[in-house]
Amino acid sequence: MAGHQPEIILAGRKINDTMPAFVAGQVEELLQQRQIPVQGAKVLLLDIAFKENCADLRNSRSAELVKCLQKQGNEVSVYDPLVSVKAVSGLYGYEPVSYPEKKYYQAIILPVGHEAFRKLDIDPLKGPRGNNL
Repeated sequence: MAGHQPEIILAGRKINDTMPAFVAGQVEELLQQRQIPVQGAKVLLLDIAFKENCADLRNSRSAELVKCLQKQGNEVSVYDPLVSVKAVSGLYGYEPVSYPEKKYYQAIILPVGHEAFRKLDIDPLKGPRGNNL
């Protein structure tokens, strides 16, 4: 309204908007470095909410990350104890897992640091292959 362009705010938004594709690309690169096939790689995303310790799903960059990971052929599971399965299903069209499977995932991503995840031992969730991310 004052005729001033908030360049820093716009630059920050642009960076935030590109992070899901960037993170998915990093996962793909790390899988390839460890000679794990990207197609069908089992990826666990520990979060779907908008921000830390919050159940709000609106504007979730994690939801966009799921799409990017699926687009590159990953088998994606989402676990977030703070959100309702019904809400995620209604908003994004897939259901988060009630709890991650043991000895299953080649990559585990923690985009938002919920307090609940600080106590989660991820070692039992890692797949049988020793090249996990």
